[in-house]
Amino acid sequence: MNGLLLDAGVLIGVAKESGENRPLYHSLKNEARNLVTIEEVCRECHDVPVKVLEELRISIEPSQKPIGFEKHGHLITNQFQAGRGRADAAVICHAIARHLDILTVDWRMRDAYKHLLRRLDKLPDDSLPFWFIPQIEIVRRGMFH
Repeated sequence: MNGLLLDAGVLIGVAKESGENRPLYHSLKNEARNLVTIEEVCRECHDVPVKVLEELRISIEPSQKPIGFEKHGHLITNQFQAGRGRADAAVICHAIARHLDILTVDWRMRDAYKHLLRRLDKLPDDSLPFWFIPQIEIVRRGMFH
């Protein structure tokens, strides 16, 4: 079973939940997969208490790049750096490298990811990178979509 890489919007959303009505917190607490985030995401989460990360047993990992990044990494960086969140490219790279799925609140990330997959699909078979293709799950109002 793959782990789940959480982006900044998810962590901020969990931190903003309060009282007994904490659907996102409880969904993550009951998640069977390992919960992971990366250092770049944590740098964007100034208002997320460390206590939240500890309670949910979220591991903070240094970001990794997938094998073959030197040859095909420009596809990721071009798609996710231009006008996007600073950590988006690192999230995608780390998810591919560590075989993690992604949990985000950002529909634009999923749309950009679809464009990346279309660009990869246009490559000749003999030049395709041997990458794990993560699933991106969108969180909306505390529910998984």
